[in-house]
Amino acid sequence: MIEIQNLHFSYGGASSLQLPELTLSDGTLTALVGENGSGKTTLLRLIMGELFPREGAIRIDGLETSRVKKAELATRLSYFPQGRPTPDMSALEVTALGRYPHSRSRLLASKEDRKLAYRALTSVGVEDFADRHMKSLSFGERQRVYLAMQLVQEAQNCLFDEPTNFMDASAKFHMLNTLSDLREQGRCVLCVIHDLTLAMRYADRILVLKEGTLLADGTPDELYESGAIDRAFGIRLCRSVENGERFYGILPEPK
Repeated sequence: MIEIQNLHFSYGGASSLQLPELTLSDGTLTALVGENGSGKTTLLRLIMGELFPREGAIRIDGLETSRVKKAELATRLSYFPQGRPTPDMSALEVTALGRYPHSRSRLLASKEDRKLAYRALTSVGVEDFADRHMKSLSFGERQRVYLAMQLVQEAQNCLFDEPTNFMDASAKFHMLNTLSDLREQGRCVLCVIHDLTLAMRYADRILVLKEGTLLADGTPDELYESGAIDRAFGIRLCRSVENGERFYGILPEPK
C-alpha cells in the first residue's frame, strides 16, 4: 500500500507538485496520466525516496520513505524506469539482479536466485534469451528482461514509468496483461502511461495530473462520464461496449 499525505514538492521556488491525501491500495492497478511536465515522474521519484517532499509524507506499507533505509525499501518497492543504460551482461544475469535486495550479502547470484530469474524470464516469454547478451536484444526484448528483473524482486508495491513506450501493439498488451497479473496477485501497481486507451482499458483507477496538481481521480467510467480526460488533454473520448466489455477510443476535439 502506498500512502501520500498532503504532499508539497519543489525543485526550488514555488511548489511544482501538490497532492492531497491519497491511498493506493493493494490489489489495484492505478494509471497516472498527464501532459509532459505535469509531475508524473517526479511523483514516482518521491515515492522511491530519490526526492524528498518539502511538506507532507509518503508511506510504503506504513513506513515513511524518508526514514527507511534504501535496502529495506527495495524489499517492498520496485521501480521500472523510462530508460536505462544497456549493461554488459546476459539476460539471465540482469534478471538475477532483482534478487539483490534479498541476498545483498553475496556478490554473485546464488543457484536459487538464478532459478527464480529463469522462471521470471519464462513468465514474460523471453526464456530463450537467457544466455543472450543484452546488447544483442531489441529494445522491446530488453524491456521484457527488465520486467522479469522487476518480477523477481517480489516487491509488494510496483512502480512503472511509461513501460510501453516504443513497443509494438502486441508487446504493449503483453506488458499491461503482466501488470494486471500483479494486481490479481494482490500487489499495489502504479503505472505512468501515455496511451490513454490502454489506461482506460486496464486501470482500476486513474489519477490525472495537470501542472503539478491532481485534476481528477476516479475509475475509467467516472472520468469518461465527467469529461475530465477530455478537458485535461483537449481530446474527445468515445466508448463502446462489446460482449459486455467497455472499450475506449480517442477522437480530436470538435472544432
